[in-house]
Amino acid sequence: MMTIKEFIRWLESQGITDLYGGYIPKGKTQVLGVYSRDPAVQPESYGPSSYSVKNLTILVHWTKALDVTEDKAISLYNILKRANFTTTKHTGWIDCPRPPVDVDKDENGICEYTLDVTVYAKPIS
Repeated sequence: MMTIKEFIRWLESQGITDLYGGYIPKGKTQVLGVYSRDPAVQPESYGPSSYSVKNLTILVHWTKALDVTEDKAISLYNILKRANFTTTKHTGWIDCPRPPVDVDKDENGICEYTLDVTVYAKPIS
């Protein structure tokens, strides 16, 4: 199964930076947090059985400006929706079942969006 760390490395290879696995640093803005999502939340299609499925959520923690944060979230969505990937360990594809969702602001007024991502990964032989 593909790990969050491996997924983050692949995102970085796509020019996406300021990524953190499982958290975002307190007080930082313009960062992306990658989190495991409840495995009980299954995608509509499971894909071929030779692929493992990893459910993730990306938190876009960006600026106090809603439009700037929304633009960043949509930009990320456009890169990821139905993207194919190959890493040193896995090959597969990514599915984003819906556009980013506005989840309001944090305690410091920073706008946040979430993007649900399902990764279908098969080990490279």
